[in-house]
Amino acid sequence: MVAFDKKTGSIVWKSETDEPGYPSPVAITVNGVRQIVVFSGTMLLSVSPTDGKVLWKYPWKTDWFVNAAVPIFIPSDKIFISTDYGHGAALLRVKTAAVEEIWLTKSMKNHFNSSVIHDGNIYGFDNAILTCIDANTGEEKWQKSGFGKGSLILADGHLIVLGERGQLTLVEATSAEYREKSSAQALQGKCWTQPTLSGGRLYLRNQKEMVCLQIGG
Repeated sequence: MVAFDKKTGSIVWKSETDEPGYPSPVAITVNGVRQIVVFSGTMLLSVSPTDGKVLWKYPWKTDWFVNAAVPIFIPSDKIFISTDYGHGAALLRVKTAAVEEIWLTKSMKNHFNSSVIHDGNIYGFDNAILTCIDANTGEEKWQKSGFGKGSLILADGHLIVLGERGQLTLVEATSAEYREKSSAQALQGKCWTQPTLSGGRLYLRNQKEMVCLQIGG
């Protein structure tokens, strides 16, 4: 890990060496302690943003070192992580210099796109199946196939789901059951990138082109 001065580009500090992970670092504050959480190829670890000092480590080694989905911070002191290749997911509680497992589950295995949390439930892709689990217990609430290895974002109490082959679907974010509100074929080909929503416009892309859709009133 390396920290750079944003004005000059000079290196401020270097810390730790490991197989690289894919997710972006996540800045969190727990019990008044600011820290940077990094999901590397073999672990989840936390460092001080000022000097790179390691605060804690949690081993999480997967096949081919593929930890890809961004961890979810659940205030005030919890972190959700998930990885595919048969590994699963975990909810962790952050302490001053350590973390402890709250639960482990095989019901959510994010391959590359991240999950979202809403009203105490986590929604994401268990490999190629859209899944809802209880954030407090890890219990599976429902699953829906047919999207392939898709992606999703949360907006206004709904999931905007983009299937692997360009199927765009609006789903109510509820743990009661899978409730589809609308669906349309937005793109063709392989779609592995999460949608982006900004200013009432939804941006989607496949491996060759991008589309912008006006949504809402």
